[in-house]
Amino acid sequence: MDSPLKPSKLPSQQNPRGIHDWAQLAISEGQSFLQSQDGFDKIPEIIRHINGTQYEDNLRPQSISQINLNHTGKIALDLASSLTDIKPFFEYKTTNVRFQAQAQMGQKLASAWWTSRLIDLKFCDVIKYALAGGSGYAHLIYNSDTQDLDMLAEDPRDVLPIRPGDMFSVQSAFGMCIRRERTVNYLKHMYPAFANRIRPDRDGSYAALARQQSYQQKLSSLGMVSGFMSNLYASLGGKPSAAPLTVPVCDVYTIYVKDESLNETGSPVTMGDASSNWCYTVQPGEPLYPRKRCVILTNSCPEPLYDGPNIYWHGQFPMPKLTLDPWPWLWLGKSPLKDILPIARSADRIARGIDDKFEKYWRPDLIADQKSVAKAAADRIDTRRAGLRLRLAQAGSITMVDPNLQGCALALEWLRFLIDTEKELTGTQELSNLVQLGQIPSSETIERMMESWSPAIRLRSRVMESFLREVAMIVLMNFFQFYTQTQRIAVLGPKGQTFEDFDFDPGTLIPDMLSMGLMSNDGNPLPRYERAREFIRYFTYQIAPGSLLAASEVTDKLMYLQLSRMGFCDPITLLQKLGVNNIAPASTMEKAGDTIMERLQWAQAAGIQMAVGPAGASAAGRKATAQSMPRMVTKESS
Repeated sequence: MDSPLKPSKLPSQQNPRGIHDWAQLAISEGQSFLQSQDGFDKIPEIIRHINGTQYEDNLRPQSISQINLNHTGKIALDLASSLTDIKPFFEYKTTNVRFQAQAQMGQKLASAWWTSRLIDLKFCDVIKYALAGGSGYAHLIYNSDTQDLDMLAEDPRDVLPIRPGDMFSVQSAFGMCIRRERTVNYLKHMYPAFANRIRPDRDGSYAALARQQSYQQKLSSLGMVSGFMSNLYASLGGKPSAAPLTVPVCDVYTIYVKDESLNETGSPVTMGDASSNWCYTVQPGEPLYPRKRCVILTNSCPEPLYDGPNIYWHGQFPMPKLTLDPWPWLWLGKSPLKDILPIARSADRIARGIDDKFEKYWRPDLIADQKSVAKAAADRIDTRRAGLRLRLAQAGSITMVDPNLQGCALALEWLRFLIDTEKELTGTQELSNLVQLGQIPSSETIERMMESWSPAIRLRSRVMESFLREVAMIVLMNFFQFYTQTQRIAVLGPKGQTFEDFDFDPGTLIPDMLSMGLMSNDGNPLPRYERAREFIRYFTYQIAPGSLLAASEVTDKLMYLQLSRMGFCDPITLLQKLGVNNIAPASTMEKAGDTIMERLQWAQAAGIQMAVGPAGASAAGRKATAQSMPRMVTKESS
């Protein structure tokens, strides 16, 4: 018997109820797959440890220590900072000299987009989700509000895979679903045709969420969260009815799925909005969704809010997955912070025990003879207060117990061991060594340190390189699709134009490709999206292995400095590599050219040559060799 969730063909658009039922099955299957992953149930606990709220309990006695070291939050911040300390460059290459201008333009557009749209901070959010959940998703979209490309960091608990082919990439899956919470009023504004059928799923106000979290924590602390309580509520007809909703919200599901449906109508079919650049015509017998199908729906509305082709020309799932510690049997991988949860709990218990022990030292226990000291008088005695005066009926009727602090030294030593173990397991110990150096390290020092780093750090660097390759190619295709000639000129100036802006299909970076023999049956150019998918094959995103982290950039700077002294690198390229601003006016930069050879010729014509300054010579008068970075030494006067 076939599965109700068919793997290759979805219900047609003429059957909206069937599409909704199919989507509900797909969502349920993806949610079940996620929940079955080892470590999925640990994500909320890891987030609470990062936030430092894992011990919030109003029922805990105030006389017991409440200290929380929260090294987990510090380690998570250090990991996120180090993994995002990368060299933000996009280097597109092409083997066709004719398209070299598009490669350079794509590189400059990507660099401008990375900084102007705060993509570096959003990439940091992807890293933080990966630290907590094992994986993070970079949802690459076109933002209609800003009229520009954008990146959204998605919670791994809200990205549901539908029958993934492997555990490494989302592109091998049959479908991907993104769940997002939206207010009902927002959805009614976005989809007015379905306004009377959209119903809320819950209350999304901050006050309601705070009450719910506090309620759950109190029930958990009292041991009332169990299967027995669920059965009890069911026998009583369910939980008590909730108060009226303050901010009604509902879940919106965006599903991208591979659909092999064909055009069986016998006539051409137009797919998508005719006024959009993702509209296309399907001839009889051809696939209806060559770039995948997109379905947007809610739980309450019986019809999809949107059901049509994927709007992006690249035809991929637009949410590349970043898994920092990948394993072949785990979809989300393993969270780098999962192993330190029991260590963090143990460290907090030891710290609280030491805190309670010292509290006994500051306020020692008191033993009083009930016949000599009244209970009310004994309760008023505070042994920590100075100037304590007591009137005793007889000698020895009150005794202060001297606390034994001999075990505190051993406890402190064990606490330091646990903290060092946390850093070692997460790989932050090696990353902090570079920051603690007392000098600017040489290239040999950097290389030795990188070689001594734990393999986990090097693996994470390679994983990010692979992730950025997928992101970069999707971004390049989105530039081809959404960036107009006016936008390119606004960002890059006159260099934002190419010859392809004036060919048979003007105003776009996509060439007509008539000279390459790519044309339709009537002799005209192929549709723009088909030429774009062929055009993108000429480009690759190149990144040297192990060169992503900013620490490796020191070696590159030394290499460029040595090449400049040898006369194989121009001063402008060297200054750009060193990160120097205000190098020259825009007119001078345009005259100098873009390549090193062009700039070398310009520098020679302008009479600009490299020279060793007096600060670069040694005390013996020898010229500097630029084989190592200068040392920064701090001297103190006697």
